[in-house]
Amino acid sequence: MSPWSNVTFAGRESCWPPGAWSSADVVSQFLTGHEGLASLTVMLQLAGIVRTLALALWIGGMAVLDFVDAPARFALLDRNQAVRLGQMMFERFNRIELALALVTLAAALLAQSARWTIWLLVVMLAVVVAQATYLTPAITRLAHGLDFVHRAPHDPRYAAIRPLHTAYAVLEIVLFAAGIIVLAVWARPGRR
Repeated sequence: MSPWSNVTFAGRESCWPPGAWSSADVVSQFLTGHEGLASLTVMLQLAGIVRTLALALWIGGMAVLDFVDAPARFALLDRNQAVRLGQMMFERFNRIELALALVTLAAALLAQSARWTIWLLVVMLAVVVAQATYLTPAITRLAHGLDFVHRAPHDPRYAAIRPLHTAYAVLEIVLFAAGIIVLAVWARPGRR
């Protein structure tokens, strides 16, 4: 038999070489050939749990920082201390967000989530990358050495921070809303 002839694999007729089969066919055949279909089902369920947990931690962390931490910081500390602490918190949380976004996306792909939720997660990841690599460092760099209690009236850095901070806040709202929408869809019974 020629290596280029049609063969049956995972219940489908295909042609050699194996690159002609989808990766889902290869994984399915591997798992069903060893432990059966139950293993594939368990893997999909586990991936669904991981993706939902990672997204819930990501969105929940955002909610804590935006609705609990920030108001408390500005109520208890002077403005300069609150700004410095906020910069440190957001620099660190941006790294956590990146990790959670990657875990969420990878697990959503493994769980075979709805295609539109995958694309929305890709957009959310891009937003976090923009926040972590451009907005947060730019805001921190401009704010370094500024006095937010006794403002110097002619320092242009105050004006330069405003649109960056506004962009960050708007993107944070977009991330929060998108995350809530995806979580709500994933929470519905029978939905992937």
